[in-house]
Amino acid sequence: MDLFVFLIFAACLMSAPFSSGLPSDVTIGLLFESNEEDIKDAFGRAVTHVNTDEILPNVKLIASEQQVPQYDSFHTARTVCDLMSNGVSGIFGPSSAVTSSHVQAVCDTMEIPHIQTLFNPYLTRATCSISLYPHHSTFSNILLRLVDAYEWKDFMILYEDEDGLVRVSELLEKYDPRGYTVTVRQLPDEDMKPIFRQILLDKVSNIIIDCSIEKLQEALRQAQQIGALGKDFNYIVTNLDFHTLDLEPYRYSGTNMTGLRLVRPDSPLVQAAVEQMTSAAAVEASSATDGATFDLTSSNLRWDAVHLFARALARLDESRDIDLPRLQCEEQKGWEHGLSLINFMKTTELDGLTGTIRFDNQGFRTDYSLDIVELSPDDEQTMTIGNVDINTFNLSRIERAKEEMKKDLEAVRNKTFRVMIAISEPYNMLMDSATKLSGNDRYEGFCIDLIKELASMLGFNYTFIQQPDNKYGSCNQTTEICDGMLGKVQNNEADLAITDLTITFDRATGVDFTKPFMNLGIALLHTVPSKLKPSLFSFLDPFSGEVWIYLLGAYVVVSVELYIMARITPAEWTNPYPCIEEPEELENQFSMLNAFWFTIGALMQQGSEIAPIAPSTRMVAGMWWFFTLIMVSSYTANLAAFLTVVPTQEIISDPKQLVDQTRVKYGAKLGGSTMNFFKESTDPIFSKMAERMESLKENADGLKRVVESEGEFAFFMESSSIEYQAQRVCDVRKVGQNLDEKGYGIAMRKNAEYLSALSAAVVKLQESGKLSELRTRWWEQRKGGGKCTGAGDEEGGSDDLGLENVGGVFLVLGVGVGIAVIVAFGELLWDLAMRARDGEISFREELWEEIKFIIRCKGSTKTVKKPKSEDEQLEDALKDFQPLSPYAVDFGEENGDNGATENTPNNVGNHKEALY
Repeated sequence: MDLFVFLIFAACLMSAPFSSGLPSDVTIGLLFESNEEDIKDAFGRAVTHVNTDEILPNVKLIASEQQVPQYDSFHTARTVCDLMSNGVSGIFGPSSAVTSSHVQAVCDTMEIPHIQTLFNPYLTRATCSISLYPHHSTFSNILLRLVDAYEWKDFMILYEDEDGLVRVSELLEKYDPRGYTVTVRQLPDEDMKPIFRQILLDKVSNIIIDCSIEKLQEALRQAQQIGALGKDFNYIVTNLDFHTLDLEPYRYSGTNMTGLRLVRPDSPLVQAAVEQMTSAAAVEASSATDGATFDLTSSNLRWDAVHLFARALARLDESRDIDLPRLQCEEQKGWEHGLSLINFMKTTELDGLTGTIRFDNQGFRTDYSLDIVELSPDDEQTMTIGNVDINTFNLSRIERAKEEMKKDLEAVRNKTFRVMIAISEPYNMLMDSATKLSGNDRYEGFCIDLIKELASMLGFNYTFIQQPDNKYGSCNQTTEICDGMLGKVQNNEADLAITDLTITFDRATGVDFTKPFMNLGIALLHTVPSKLKPSLFSFLDPFSGEVWIYLLGAYVVVSVELYIMARITPAEWTNPYPCIEEPEELENQFSMLNAFWFTIGALMQQGSEIAPIAPSTRMVAGMWWFFTLIMVSSYTANLAAFLTVVPTQEIISDPKQLVDQTRVKYGAKLGGSTMNFFKESTDPIFSKMAERMESLKENADGLKRVVESEGEFAFFMESSSIEYQAQRVCDVRKVGQNLDEKGYGIAMRKNAEYLSALSAAVVKLQESGKLSELRTRWWEQRKGGGKCTGAGDEEGGSDDLGLENVGGVFLVLGVGVGIAVIVAFGELLWDLAMRARDGEISFREELWEEIKFIIRCKGSTKTVKKPKSEDEQLEDALKDFQPLSPYAVDFGEENGDNGATENTPNNVGNHKEALY
């Protein structure tokens, strides 16, 4: 019986079909944003491909696609919970870093795998999330190796947000003040032109850009508008979708633009996937954009993420029976197989559209390969120049360039060059010597030394040939035939031509130039602004007239207020005689004059013997002292600058001001590149200036006329020549900024085999600082250089103050003392007049006595002049009385007719008694 039952059970097992532990339909969720239709399409195609290839036997993946707002974290988290309540085995997306962190938090809590394809520097091993995006540690190291391969010593990093700094972290550590200069700037949201203007001003040539693909397109457009794209600039773009941009506007600018690419379009796997998807019926509606979709890194990462998830789920299904419960976020009860599925994904290796997908022991994608691509002027927008991964670095272009440079150096070594020169100070000059010189020893100058340095570096010989007529030469654009020095180079009469030879488009049609050994531009030469004669009352300049008026008003108001308050407050009425306990009168020290004297003493920082007593008057005095402290300190601080800084009268501060005035005439060298610049310019201002511009034969003629015109003439010439002359002729200077940017180069025949070697050597001299050293030698040290450097600063301080600076102070002092003397004499005369009016003294005699006392200048005491008593007045009268004789006194009519007198002793006695 038992055997029968066993056989029936065995037969049932053998006859029953095998079924997986997974349900027939497995749902996976995709979170995408409104602008990610391409990612949604790629995800749907990947699910279709997994079902078609039966990666999960007897199981069909069902895509549940949910659109979420970009910045609404609450709505996104709510959507994730709704997906879990319907039963999902994994969540893909979103692409926004803002909401992705919230989705990760929910998935960690519920133990549902969260598969990301965006850059996430905050992802850790302990989470229930996995990212297929290359890890930043390896990516940063790749950028570092790329910068080292290009031998960049100085570069600028332009980044969009803080996450970008994580991707370039190893580049930031490369900063070394003794060797490497790393500048970091954040790209603004809209107007990025100020950043690129600063790049031009700082002369930065090596730039790394880290930003989104949308912002990258706008950044390159604005850089081109500013002029920050061209052969002098090198860019490295970190965005892995660099190759998908429309680079057509930049292909012929000469910019060295390098990018990185994770997807390899020539990969058989990529080509098969594209062909399969474009031929599938499910994508017929969007077939027009399939190629572009598969170019995007994010779309390819989503494709690989779905396939990796499917293979890991198949491995999990083989290892155990699993179910897909409907989870509720409120219960916080997770899926028991979620962490196991994540671990299977991290241990699964897959060849995908983005290369081999494998994870390290931390669960990060660090082992991957990137193509190095650069802007190409050929049919294709970009071309692959190398590849790099965690172990190898292969940059075929650099290796090729090194081989070509090696061949060029061999072609130059031991070669003898015929170098054509033109006499031009300080570039090529005849050497002053008491003995007769011959050969190369006859010449000296900046260009002569430059050829010597190049010869020493590259190992060639040279012979200088002087151009007899000093004509540099120009080239015909149509026939490409040149004359002058360039014509001799073109006709093989010389190998090189060097002087202050400007690289222009016309000349470049007939000859080739090396990299510029000097950068310059057209500038304006004019006289140094004349110094204005200081005002006699320049000591009043620290304050404006309005401030002086308010200061005087404050002085008057506070003085009057102090006088009134002193009369109001009882504490200011004091006993004038302290010895009298009960005085009949009280005295107030703040008369109107004393009030004004007290405030002026505080204002002059001198004080007075008067001191307020009452709290109210002390409060007024304290506020006035605080006011005077600030005002006097401000005046003193500004006075030094106003007295030592000499004001100047500047006629022109910008070259463009010449077009709207008639006072200053201007000109340029006849037939030179400067004159041609104005004639051929499309700028209406420059075109108008060209009509009024005078032509002079040589730059020396322009310099002479500028010096002799006393500001009535200005001369356009190259900025380097202006700087040279300004070191020797202290009456001239450069006005404003350069009107253009150009450079001097060494000319040679077209397609000369030694062009690359010479250009590389010039760049190396520039990077080593040797060119700057040569410029300093010939501009500031030799041939009278440095004469005008630091003029007026030889003593290390400001100019001495002359009488014209402080003459007003002496005038005020003299006038004040003079008025005081007049007032003093007026006081004396007034006092004498008052005393004479009372009949006390004779005005004339007392004035004479006072004058004699003053002139004597002796003694510090003076007798008080008091009114005389009656006895003193009588004695004075007797002293003045003079009788005719000792015995006769005239008594008039009392003693005889006609006033006859009798001189008798008795009469005299009687008269005396009468007097008394």
